[in-house]
Amino acid sequence: MYRKLEDTVILDFTVHLPTTGGISDADSLPTVEIWEDETDSTLSGGTVTKRVGKTGNYRVAVLATTGNGFEVGKSYNVVVTVVAGGVTAKGVIGSFSIDGKRLNDLNDISVSNILAGMVEGTKTLQHVLRLMFSALAQKSSGGGTATIKFRDDADGKDRITATVDASGNRTAVTLDGS
Repeated sequence: MYRKLEDTVILDFTVHLPTTGGISDADSLPTVEIWEDETDSTLSGGTVTKRVGKTGNYRVAVLATTGNGFEVGKSYNVVVTVVAGGVTAKGVIGSFSIDGKRLNDLNDISVSNILAGMVEGTKTLQHVLRLMFSALAQKSSGGGTATIKFRDDADGKDRITATVDASGNRTAVTLDGS
């Protein structure tokens, strides 16, 4: 699992009695250790909480901040220690990496930012889409003449005006993607 620095990582785990395997609350609140890559020192930032009204259900909230020692490009293992029925058990309940970027972090991307992105030269994606739509799906005029025009969706302006030679090759083009 990839997370960004400053995220809170939530991991769930359940406690079972070692004698029967049945679900049970721990004798006391379990503890958590967070290990970075191959280092042997633990980081802070993990808090264990019992899930309200759920026997044997716990969660760990890991606050992955620089203040707690987390770094971009590093991986972390979250280990809990539980005492149940007088027996101590320990295990990894989850792992995650801190990444500077992640695909599903779309909060910083808006449609207007995407449309404003440059496609070629000074042409934005929005301009290029308007021109493509005009050429592919809208009215045109001037077929068989020296000037061919392609209209916008509202039929209110010429998006593309092309001067063509006798063979129909474009020799000059005026674009209006605004």
